[in-house]
Amino acid sequence: MDFQVGPERLPTSATGMHSPDGGKSKFLNPGYNQYLKLKTYRSSYTLIELIAVLAIVLIVAGVVVTNTSRIPVFITLENTVQKIQYLFSRAQLMAVSQGRNISVSYSGKAFSVDSASPSDGDIAIPGTSSSGGISERIPEPVDVEFDSESPKYVFFPDGTGSGTAFNLTFKGHSYRIRISSLTGLALMEKTSAEDR
Repeated sequence: MDFQVGPERLPTSATGMHSPDGGKSKFLNPGYNQYLKLKTYRSSYTLIELIAVLAIVLIVAGVVVTNTSRIPVFITLENTVQKIQYLFSRAQLMAVSQGRNISVSYSGKAFSVDSASPSDGDIAIPGTSSSGGISERIPEPVDVEFDSESPKYVFFPDGTGSGTAFNLTFKGHSYRIRISSLTGLALMEKTSAEDR
């Protein structure tokens, strides 16, 4: 048996369908039409898929925001202690650079440097205003307890200092700050609330 195969007899799609023009026409080829339908439906996302992705993103964002808004207690207290130490260090530096006594006082939940305006020939300390006012406010939830009733801190031109020790307490955590009479540095030590 002799078998003849011509171009009009070759299958033009995966389904085995034939077209009269030998598969050149895309509209008469059912396999190509199915490919177009499949391509059209898969080129976009459905509304349900978009809502599901949006819901997942919102849930993750909610978890992240609630966890980062809870700053640990000790970080707030440590930042306050470091700012007060820095204020005392600046006052000591001013006393040495200006060659005169510089005092730091406490009133109304704030430490402030008194007599802090440098003269024309002295070194200006970064963070001071033109009036010379340097102060550090203590946040409301932090409690301050002094060893004496009238806290006053004085830093001398030779770098030494004097002043009463005090405790900063916040939600069971406590730090004790004292001025070293020998070096004039503000020394900090972590204490427990039961030690006081």
